[in-house]
Amino acid sequence: MVRNISYLGPAGTFTELAAQLYDSKANLIPQSNFRAVYNSVNIDSDLAVLPIENSLNGSVVDTLDLLIHDPSLIICNEVIIKI
Repeated sequence: MVRNISYLGPAGTFTELAAQLYDSKANLIPQSNFRAVYNSVNIDSDLAVLPIENSLNGSVVDTLDLLIHDPSLIICNEVIIKI
């Protein structure tokens, strides 16, 4: 079964690359903001890919806020991309 994975878009971002590396056969669905990625898991996606850290700014606060405020969110894997 092909999974639907939402990611923080647009196409061509490192988050899209992380989703592709995680599951090369998945149907990738770009979302316009962090909250849209989060909401999509309950609507049309099996998983979500969000950045948690980047080389320019360190921790990605929007992702950390989602994790802190919803204890049902689970980090199931990590994809590291050398930039």
